[in-house]
Amino acid sequence: MIPNFRAWHKNTKKMLRVIAINFDLNNITADIETGKIYKDLDFWWKETEIPFSEIILLQSTGLKDKNGVEIYEGDICSTNLSRPYLVVVFRNGAYMYQCHDEGRDYFDIMLPTEVESGVDKYTEVIGNIYENPERLEVDNE
Repeated sequence: MIPNFRAWHKNTKKMLRVIAINFDLNNITADIETGKIYKDLDFWWKETEIPFSEIILLQSTGLKDKNGVEIYEGDICSTNLSRPYLVVVFRNGAYMYQCHDEGRDYFDIMLPTEVESGVDKYTEVIGNIYENPERLEVDNE
């Protein structure tokens, strides 16, 4: 699997496509086609460098949902199984689905038996915890 990332920009509350990660300079190069990230600079190109301190870096699981949408850490997923919603987390060295149900957190590893050719046939990405936090509040009531 080739690692793929996206980044949540904390200040502007925008999800960005990561083009490169530079650990020496502690920044990422991101695609900012949706608008300016820094108000004092007027970029005419679609890429800019953003320091790690301004972002939350989110890695792809390498899987796609039943509609072919890539699944990342922080995604909120629905399923036709028993849980109301699932949040994708990286925990104990593996990607897992986290569910908050009846006042408790449950973690289920993304099992290979549920995946065919990189597609999780039971799961659909319905948002993420950064752009759609209201989905968690509504589903938790």
